[in-house]
Amino acid sequence: NINYRTSTVKVWSNNHRFLAKKVIVTMPLGVLKDLSTNFFSPSLPWKTRRSINRIGMGVVNKVFLFWDEAFWNPNIEIFSDVAQRNNRFEFFNPG
Repeated sequence: NINYRTSTVKVWSNNHRFLAKKVIVTMPLGVLKDLSTNFFSPSLPWKTRRSINRIGMGVVNKVFLFWDEAFWNPNIEIFSDVAQRNNRFEFFNPG
């Protein structure tokens, strides 16, 4: 349970209470979707709850490929291609 009603945030976890000025919540999206209504006091704003519920989950696979020389424009950081199939190809150029 996270109570952020006052300037001191109270977090209860495994029968321990923690006090802090700020809290960063890093739970998995599925857990956050299940808990977003009752886990926070006061409840999260409806816009935040709506956004949490609208975020989709899926499988992400990453493949890292390295070339001795770039065959693409090295000034472009990210490019992508939406192919005819239902997959999306995205490329990140770390420079």
